[in-house]
Amino acid sequence: MTPGALLLGGLVVHACWQATLVAGVVVTLRPWLARQSAEVRYAVAYIALLLMLALPLLSSLVWAPSGASVVLSPAVALWAGDLWSIGALVNGLRLGASWAVARRLVLTAAEDAELTALVQRMADRMGVDAVVVGISHTLQGPAVVGVLRPVLLIPSSLHAKLALPELQALVAHELAHLKRFDPVMNAVQRVVEALLFFHPAMWWLSSVVDAEREHCADDAALAAGVAPGSLARALERVASSRLPVSVGLPASGGLLLHRVQRILLPGTPSRWPGCGPVGRALAGAMFAFILVSPFSHSLHPTVQQSTSLVAWSQGANPGEQAEELENGRRRPRPHTDEDPEWRTRLAAWGARLAWRALGSERFWR
Repeated sequence: MTPGALLLGGLVVHACWQATLVAGVVVTLRPWLARQSAEVRYAVAYIALLLMLALPLLSSLVWAPSGASVVLSPAVALWAGDLWSIGALVNGLRLGASWAVARRLVLTAAEDAELTALVQRMADRMGVDAVVVGISHTLQGPAVVGVLRPVLLIPSSLHAKLALPELQALVAHELAHLKRFDPVMNAVQRVVEALLFFHPAMWWLSSVVDAEREHCADDAALAAGVAPGSLARALERVASSRLPVSVGLPASGGLLLHRVQRILLPGTPSRWPGCGPVGRALAGAMFAFILVSPFSHSLHPTVQQSTSLVAWSQGANPGEQAEELENGRRRPRPHTDEDPEWRTRLAAWGARLAWRALGSERFWR
């Protein structure tokens, strides 16, 4: 067992309760955010998503230099690290496969002079740099593909069916993504998803980011002079294709209806996707479990001697521990099952708070 393995497990453990806390803060701010613009809601949700990843890393910087790591036990830390490694590998492969599919779509796209001229006129109006445009015969929804050199792809089926105002509305929506550097922001978001795949609160917050990103693009398209009716009809046509890609229409009709309401009825209150009872239960259980785990003293005696990280969790001085190992002797440390009542109450309170915050319906509407 190496200190690196314990540190990796500790990062996963810290991410469990820290991500839940971040989601709880966002939910607490929901009444205030409901009165703000889509840009503000998107910025808060995106920063919170980054914090879910940054806080465990910052924790490792604080505890690692002193040889400290708060974990339930070395066995749990190792299991957590191993499971995370497998999940991260699978998600990394999934991201690589998505990149390969996107690259293939770009290479197989056809050029269209008329469509390119239309997109360029819209780009000049919205202040977007030169855009590469292509027509895809396999894609069923408009998409901005690529990060460093994004390409706007329009499905051939939509290009043939949509009226000119509706096509202009879709193009304006996608150009708004480019103007806001959403391809880069989306790529970072997918990396966060791949690293924190195990946490339901992260998936909920990521869905909030996706929803607010589309709201921002809708607002930017309307600000560019697109008629609300044309954009609403274009969204409905894309939804009827059953494979919305970049426009970001969720599979559930409720959020699509909400987007159309926002477009046609300005001032419609924002609505966020819910995480469901299972997600709330998992998030609350993670928070309660991790609050209790740092105070556990049931470390295996053989593993207890392997590293100063574990020694710290037992309350030992790392310098004294190293001196004992160098001298080839080790004094047995008395084992205690002390578990103060206030710690148990803190864990129970944290679980109830997380459950109530994440489960309150008034925050989603």
